[in-house]
Amino acid sequence: MRVDTIRKLFAGVRIDGRMREQLEKCPQRDRVFFESPESKYLTVLRGGDDTYLGKIIDPAAPLNSIDDVRRNIWSIIQRICPGRRDESEVKLYALDDAEVEPTFNNASRSRSGGPGGDRALGRSGGLDERSGNSDEDDYF
Repeated sequence: MRVDTIRKLFAGVRIDGRMREQLEKCPQRDRVFFESPESKYLTVLRGGDDTYLGKIIDPAAPLNSIDDVRRNIWSIIQRICPGRRDESEVKLYALDDAEVEPTFNNASRSRSGGPGGDRALGRSGGLDERSGNSDEDDYF
């Protein structure tokens, strides 16, 4: 086994049905926390059949900064999706080498109420195998 010094990490939570509804109903003023094109706060990534909300962490991040990132993610999630159960929902994942940069599409966002694209967590973008729709047409 080797240490990968260039792979980014992702700290986040899996978006379940309740959270998806909360994000869809999120006030416009708070959407900047997960729809920002530059992913300044949180970003939405897809991993297999699931979708996640969290923050991308640079490779070889200092370990003492990880707890700060966790608290930051949790405080934003509490604001946009109040009533989440447990901070242990925030988990750390390795990003796939085939990471795809986000493409935010205003037409898709206004039609679906969410970001027009997402990045891959464990899978590259493209067609959603379950529905045959492109990622641009899916909110989550």
